[in-house]
Amino acid sequence: MTRPDDPTASGAPTAPALPAPRSPLLAMYLAAGLSGMMMISYGPMLDAIVADVHMERAQAGIVSLTFFLGMNIGIFLLNFVIGGLKSRRTMALGAAMQFVGLLLFSRATSLAGLSLTYLLTGAGYGILIVYPGVYISSLFKENTERPMTFTFGFFAAGVTLTPALIGWGLDAGVSWRHLVLLEAAITLAVLLFFPFATLHDIPDRANLNRTEIQRTWRHNARLWVAMFGAVMFYVGAEGIFNVWLAKFQIDVFARSPMRAALSVTIFWIGLTIGRLAGAHFVGRLGPHRVIAVSGVVMGAATVGTALSEGAFASDVYALLAGLAASIIFPVATAYSGRFPDWLSGVVYSSCVFAAGIGNMFFPYLVGYVADWTNFRWAMTVGVVPIVGVIVLTWIGHRAAEG
Repeated sequence: MTRPDDPTASGAPTAPALPAPRSPLLAMYLAAGLSGMMMISYGPMLDAIVADVHMERAQAGIVSLTFFLGMNIGIFLLNFVIGGLKSRRTMALGAAMQFVGLLLFSRATSLAGLSLTYLLTGAGYGILIVYPGVYISSLFKENTERPMTFTFGFFAAGVTLTPALIGWGLDAGVSWRHLVLLEAAITLAVLLFFPFATLHDIPDRANLNRTEIQRTWRHNARLWVAMFGAVMFYVGAEGIFNVWLAKFQIDVFARSPMRAALSVTIFWIGLTIGRLAGAHFVGRLGPHRVIAVSGVVMGAATVGTALSEGAFASDVYALLAGLAASIIFPVATAYSGRFPDWLSGVVYSSCVFAAGIGNMFFPYLVGYVADWTNFRWAMTVGVVPIVGVIVLTWIGHRAAEG
């Protein structure tokens, strides 16, 4: 099968390679950075949105839920409806849906309006966040962890910068609606780039049907199920920080919107540093051991973030949680490279679908636990899925080796 030169491979390609583009992953880096911006935006703006639309704290989780429901709708479209689209058109379609959704979201004045427009935004986001992983796992078959980790390093960079900028804007008196319009403008700029990007098309990629699903299942069902569960649990634990950490800082430590958003930035600084530097440790310890150690540290840091008496100590624990969490997602999803041809992209897509389920359920649960008990104990809910990540990764690794 013809495929592009793999810059991460240790040996020569086994088949004739297409001419290598100057920046074979530039479009993927942009999509990942844009997705990072989009994924984290709701949390830092949550307090302003709640005050503007007069929502209860428990209701705030509904908007987050619909965004990630939309993400899963986007993943469904990517695999079952637009599977035959070329890479450029696929990326442009995702950006266009996100752009329109953001425009409508900026005008919404009710819980229902916010939820429906964020559903559309999430659908476009779903295409943009998944396709880079599908592209890499389908075309880069050796040392998949490296391009996957670097791509999601850009995702982490987008997430790191966005909360601080949103917090600064809110403190300066900028309406959250104008900040959403700025995000729409950034999305439009990336959308206009995609038609001119240097991208290869994934050979033989088409809409999924029962044959491909059965073939993927027969190849290694145990690994697939373990990956699905591990990613769902990990992203659920991470999503609690993304959606609720800024609001937690405001309610518990009486911080300003800018300072509260900076706490999310601190969490993602840890994630960014870890993702850009963590590939070194995977080769030395093995992916399952790295995830086990990271999971234990992330669980302890989650408890520290929630139960610290002082705001500074809470930030330190949030940074540690980000460092520990950084390597889990790219390493867990890199197991998709163990599946043949473009079916590895199918497995990767299913894992991001699982991430959407985790993001829907666990952050939504926190709002109700916070109203039922208190905000501190609600934030410790993330420890439960982290334990699931560790167990399922070991099961998946044994299945991959077998």
